[in-house]
Amino acid sequence: MPKFVDDLANKLKEDPDFYPEKSDKQREGIAWAVAWSQFKKKKNKKKSKRSSNLQILNKIITALEEKNFTKEANDLHKVFIKLSQLKNPLK
Repeated sequence: MPKFVDDLANKLKEDPDFYPEKSDKQREGIAWAVAWSQFKKKKNKKKSKRSSNLQILNKIITALEEKNFTKEANDLHKVFIKLSQLKNPLK
């Protein structure tokens, strides 16, 4: 279980204003669902940003090639490949 999910679910369950009309079992289920949902959104946002940054870098490489800056484009392409293989490039 990711720490973020555990921490958020526990925080929500301890909040007296978090679905006070529900039973403890229902509140726990809702807390876990909310925590997982937030975790997935956070994770997808990071992936989306990474993809966006790599797309911009690819556009720069293409523009360099179009302007006949072949050496520079090739050098940047090598960087692009290395960054795309990293786990968390361009955070």
